Amino acid sequence: MPARCHCMSYLYSLYDALVSINVPSDKARAVVDAMERDMLTQVAGKSDLENLRLAVRADFENWRLAAKADLDATRVSLAADIATVKADVATLQGDVNVLKGDVSILKGDVTALKGDVAALKGDVNALKGDVAGLKGDVTALRGDVENLRVLTDAKLELLRSSMTIRLGSMLVVGLSLLFAALKLT
Repeated sequence: MPARCHCMSYLYSLYDALVSINVPSDKARAVVDAMERDMLTQVAGKSDLENLRLAVRADFENWRLAAKADLDATRVSLAADIATVKADVATLQGDVNVLKGDVSILKGDVTALKGDVAALKGDVNALKGDVAGLKGDVTALRGDVENLRVLTDAKLELLRSSMTIRLGSMLVVGLSLLFAALKLT
């Protein structure tokens, strides 16, 4: 109650000050009553502040405990996630090693293919030479065929002439025999 008495002495002083500056006493009384009401309902006292301090401390302690529990749960979850990531990294490292082996094999295959391509190029060049030789042979064969055709034409012409002469001779002999047989008859 000493805080109320101390507060009341201020209100009396305020009332006296208002009356001394010629504020009507009923209006000065209304101002003092309004201030007293405000002080009782809106202004915090020591006990209000102590209650607030205790409530804040309890809230803070509850928050601290909840935050600690959340941190512990997060720590456990992170530890599990880290273990999973480590396992994944180990798996990936194994996969990388397998891929390195595959790449090494592929490099060997590529080197072998390069050798095969070089051999094929040599074979293609040899075939080009063979094709050029065959073209020469075909050209020579064309010449030979043309010569053979000309020779065959000449032989056929000679044979035709020989056949004509023989048939003509046979015709003359046959007619001579016919005429001789007719004369004898």
